[in-house]
Amino acid sequence: MSLHLLRSRFFIHSPLSSVASIRAISSRVVLPPTLHSSVPFRNITFGPPLKMSASESAPRPPPAPAVPHRPSHAGSGSPTEQYALSHTMIRIKDPKPSLHFYVEVLGMTLCHVMHSEGGKFTNYFLLYPQSPIPENEEERRKWMWTQQGIIELCHNWGTESDPNFQGYKSGNEPGHKGFGHLCVLVDDLQRSCDRFTELGVKFKKRPEEGSMRHIAFLLDPDNYWIEIVQKGGFKS
Repeated sequence: MSLHLLRSRFFIHSPLSSVASIRAISSRVVLPPTLHSSVPFRNITFGPPLKMSASESAPRPPPAPAVPHRPSHAGSGSPTEQYALSHTMIRIKDPKPSLHFYVEVLGMTLCHVMHSEGGKFTNYFLLYPQSPIPENEEERRKWMWTQQGIIELCHNWGTESDPNFQGYKSGNEPGHKGFGHLCVLVDDLQRSCDRFTELGVKFKKRPEEGSMRHIAFLLDPDNYWIEIVQKGGFKS
């Protein structure tokens, strides 16, 4: 029986009434030895019964794979060994306040601007350089495609002055949830947040608010969420 079929039969469609029922069934099921011909199957173990605040039928997360969970072909000569995450594109209403925010507030470098006459839009590429920036424009464009963590701001011409333009969804509005946020690492969370406050930046969440005291969330000019995390993670 495949793991997918096992999960669909026992964890989705069966009317299990409690975590104890899941534990009982899991102890009687023989799981397949492998999920992939070259990847050993990691047995999923169940801890003590979970405390549920509402009802025992409340949704729970599925079992997660052991970490680090590398691809089956990882290693020297892997077909994905040289892959990297290049950039994320978000649409903006007005490049003037957006560029000020990402360059002057977050300290990113604008390294390339691409205009499209046919599409009537401009893309602005910003990053934190991981190596020296070439002065030559052509060399700088090639260099950009060796960097990681780029933000591409896409401006469709005219939105900045269109009185009927309502702006873009950030991905966090009720009924429109999907994309969540970008994240920036800083050397000192509190000192950075003090600086953001002095600059008049809008906060979605300050470090002292809520239960997660080790992070903050800013709002950029288009109300995209920007998570702020201290390098190395939070201090216990």
